Amino acid sequence: MVVTPSEKGDAAAVEIILPDRKISNRVRVQPPGAEDEEVKTPFVPFPVSLPEDPDLLWVLARREDLAPDEASRALVTIEEEFWETKAGQKALRDRVERNFAEFIARVPAGALTDSGLKRHYKAPEPRQTLRRLVPASQPSLDALATA
Repeated sequence: MVVTPSEKGDAAAVEIILPDRKISNRVRVQPPGAEDEEVKTPFVPFPVSLPEDPDLLWVLARREDLAPDEASRALVTIEEEFWETKAGQKALRDRVERNFAEFIARVPAGALTDSGLKRHYKAPEPRQTLRRLVPASQPSLDALATA
């Protein structure tokens, strides 16, 4: 293993030689006493559908360190709390239907972010159903069934 400091002193090049390959990387070095930067956890896709309409998906995001079950529970809690807020009560007085689509469209982004969630798309999108293309020379299964 070879460690080489950079000229500026803010990083080090690390090289590990293995029998079958060589691994090289650059590691950032923080001087003693410097404040630690907050490490941001990346977000991963978190598709949500409702039991009454499983074909309709909302693509949200959750922090990578937040399990899908935890994210689901957090989302349900946020929705319940939203309808009790001033904004939620005003929407209900304005005859907005109390459903998930309206909740996603109206909930403040900060309420989601505080729980490790993120709204990627405000408008729901239907799930795409992929259909195989059948060449003209091959009969379709429907044509074979009726023959």
